Amino acid sequence: MIINLRGTSGAGKSTVVRRVVEHYDGGVTPIFVEGRHQPLACLCNSINHRSLYVPGHYNTAAGGCDTLKTIDQVYELVEAAAETGHDVLFEGIMFQDGRLSRFMEFYRKWNPTVIELTTSIQECLAGVQERRDARGDLRPLDPKNTIARAERVRRGCSRIRDAGGKVLKLDREAAYQECLRVLGWRE
Repeated sequence: MIINLRGTSGAGKSTVVRRVVEHYDGGVTPIFVEGRHQPLACLCNSINHRSLYVPGHYNTAAGGCDTLKTIDQVYELVEAAAETGHDVLFEGIMFQDGRLSRFMEFYRKWNPTVIELTTSIQECLAGVQERRDARGDLRPLDPKNTIARAERVRRGCSRIRDAGGKVLKLDREAAYQECLRVLGWRE
């Protein structure tokens, strides 16, 4: 099973992933590669569930695929993990800005669950500001990038639907619950 979370900065993508990972009681193993100081991904294990592969790292407030180098690397990691029998949960702004044709090819092959977070732009901006405050960034927040990304996410998800894909529009809590459901967890 593959799940792709989509949303602008501050929408709660990383928060949802972190909450899902907490269910894996068998431990979280960071995967390192030579020449990289942060993990390339992590593998989450549980006694009674398939393992969950999460590309990127979450050692910073904003994590996931945005901590990787390229969209090609994201596709390679996600597909390799799925081919070896892992469930996969991935998110990131970079991945959302990729070519639709490439994503639809991936979609037809893997039939991922795509979730568009419906977090209001005000909540997203507050989340971005909170992260900036936590790291001591005192510059005034310019909302233009976050707003522009929110529009790109909305357009991208509409394009996926127009191309025949299914995208669930859910708030953070419903997205979290849907991830658990798809992955076979019972709360």
